[in-house]
Amino acid sequence: MPPPPHAGEVKIAFTKAAYPYWYADSNDNGRIDPEELKMANKYPAYTPRLLQAVYNYTYAVRDPGGAYHNGRYVLQLLYDSLDSLAASGKAGVSMSGKARPQRRQGRSRPTKQSMIRSNRTDHALLIGVPQIGAAIRDIE
Repeated sequence: MPPPPHAGEVKIAFTKAAYPYWYADSNDNGRIDPEELKMANKYPAYTPRLLQAVYNYTYAVRDPGGAYHNGRYVLQLLYDSLDSLAASGKAGVSMSGKARPQRRQGRSRPTKQSMIRSNRTDHALLIGVPQIGAAIRDIE
């Protein structure tokens, strides 16, 4: 029996279409095609860092209310995942110029000015969030 593959030996891609959502991308086109969508083709080579990023990305994409009820938390998870992938040096991710969204303190209503500053930070991070899917896919 051959040894199991290591992360980076098998490309990974995400699909909302079926559990377990992450499959081996055998034709390296960056998406899961119908012929790849089978349980025998589930992605086999997770490292702890990759597993964390995959879990957080799946949560962010699959939770229908996450952006409305826990938007800042979801952004923090995605930021942490990108930061972790960047620290690996293998995913081609740069976190320079991006700041982790901070938790709001207290229950008082935010001022218009603080909301503008907060939205700028969130928007700057969101510009980098699409990198996570590519970073997960390209990690070696």
